[in-house]
Amino acid sequence: MGDNRSAVLPQLPDFQNYADVLEYISSHAQTEAGMRATVEAFAAEGSPLGHFRAAVLAYRMHPRPEADVEDWLRDAYINGDRALQMMAMATMLHLQVNIPFLAGITDTGTSMDAITTLEGLLKKVHELPPESLRLEAELRMTHALFQANITLGDTSSVNELSARLVQIASLFRNSALIDTYRGLRAYALMAGAQYDRSAGLYAQLLSEERPGTARFQNFSALTARALANLGSFPRAIEILEAALLNNPEDPEVRGWLQWMRAMVGVEDIHAPVMLHDDWRERYGWQIEALQAFAAAECEPPLGKMLTTREEHFRNVLRLSERGLKHNRVSSDTLFDRWMRARARLLLGEYGAAAQEVTGLVKPEPEDLLNRALLAALFVDLAMSPLENLPLSITAAEVQLREVFELAQSLAYADANAMAQLITRWHPQVAVYAALMPVPIKEFLPALDLLVRVGPRSTWRGRAVPPKFITHLVRLGFRVPPFPLALGGNMNFQISRLTASSEIWGPLVSALPVATALLRGDSAHHTRARTVLLEYGGVPDGAELAVAEVAQAVQAIALERAPIKRLWTALEQL
Repeated sequence: MGDNRSAVLPQLPDFQNYADVLEYISSHAQTEAGMRATVEAFAAEGSPLGHFRAAVLAYRMHPRPEADVEDWLRDAYINGDRALQMMAMATMLHLQVNIPFLAGITDTGTSMDAITTLEGLLKKVHELPPESLRLEAELRMTHALFQANITLGDTSSVNELSARLVQIASLFRNSALIDTYRGLRAYALMAGAQYDRSAGLYAQLLSEERPGTARFQNFSALTARALANLGSFPRAIEILEAALLNNPEDPEVRGWLQWMRAMVGVEDIHAPVMLHDDWRERYGWQIEALQAFAAAECEPPLGKMLTTREEHFRNVLRLSERGLKHNRVSSDTLFDRWMRARARLLLGEYGAAAQEVTGLVKPEPEDLLNRALLAALFVDLAMSPLENLPLSITAAEVQLREVFELAQSLAYADANAMAQLITRWHPQVAVYAALMPVPIKEFLPALDLLVRVGPRSTWRGRAVPPKFITHLVRLGFRVPPFPLALGGNMNFQISRLTASSEIWGPLVSALPVATALLRGDSAHHTRARTVLLEYGGVPDGAELAVAEVAQAVQAIALERAPIKRLWTALEQL
């Protein structure tokens, strides 16, 4: 960091008094420039404890001066007293575990070794003299132990340790320190997939914090992340946008806001990833993949755009390989698998899509985001020619319905926002959820996405060219469409079929939806008949293979043919 002794900040805190150090940092290190100056001043003090204080604060910088941090911690360990040695060791172990974890890498051996060392040190902490840094040493060792258990996914230990940390912090009688560890308690709840309690505690901490402080920014990002897991994206985005009013360049807040906007499909598809280094490897590719999904659907699926769409979906698969190589928390893995399965499904690789979501761990009850996306994916597979589904249509319905029932009972969940999210990425599923025998009311607006097929076919009252409907049916069944020759007027008509600037359409054909209903019981067959009667199948003069599918669906819905006729017809597409 240059000549540390050149830094000048008057009246350094009492380094032996952790509460005093925190108050000083709160006053002088709220900006990157202030933090850098404070780090340099702490290091310039020259003592092993001064070097330790500099190292701990420097860890929060972006970019992080890793060589300096290592040197300062080494000096603290070699030349400090017994309490400082314990704190330096705990901090070194904390960083060894946490820095790779933030990048999506978990070294189980390193974490387990850290736990063994830290548990041994904690047994000796009470041998330290009372006038020493004993209490802070206990706090730092417990925090490092907490982080090591986080990486191993031991939510029971994490829950216990976070509660203990709040109790230890309270002994310092420093509100800022207590709030920091209340925040860590909320993080533990989030790590244990107790997202509703986590969001509630973070929201409380946020309301008590002064806007613009480092803790306010950090709590804003963490509150938004807890809300996102509950499907509450509008509230999460609102919180992050408010935080940026105080600090427009905050890298963590900007990065998570971009992830949230990409998740709901409204982020600029050409914007560079803004996540800072700690999170970029782990989540940056997800932003790029979501941008690719959005780019694939911003124009009508015609002509050269069909090739472009395929390139975007292939790019999602390439990007997602960065997620597959890390041994990470299960919620990340579930989300990654959904992305891969969706890309394969839209490429027409419905068998491979089913394989992507086969054998996954069961999402936690409050992991509403993953539960909803995966249930939607299973319903979407029922609209493909896949004869043997990884999950029956009725079981997939139950999974989707249970998500929305639980969302109604959680204070910070948002069922309507969740339905909008599913409508964005699985529009056919949104329509199905509105039409199935026991519909989910949040999806009823999706009925406007259906094309009405008749003498004059329409979508939201606008004319749809008959030739395009056959093309749309093929896409809805996830089979390759044939090249479609349309005149300039028809192309113009199709380009105008949109209700949003971020996405073309989406237009949903009733035929794939009816096909999924035919996989259910008699009540589903009744609904299929009603859907076909109201919205139609294909226009007169449709290509022979698509017309045969429509006839098979109609016959099965009327109980005049076995379901096998449908599989035979779909094989001909």
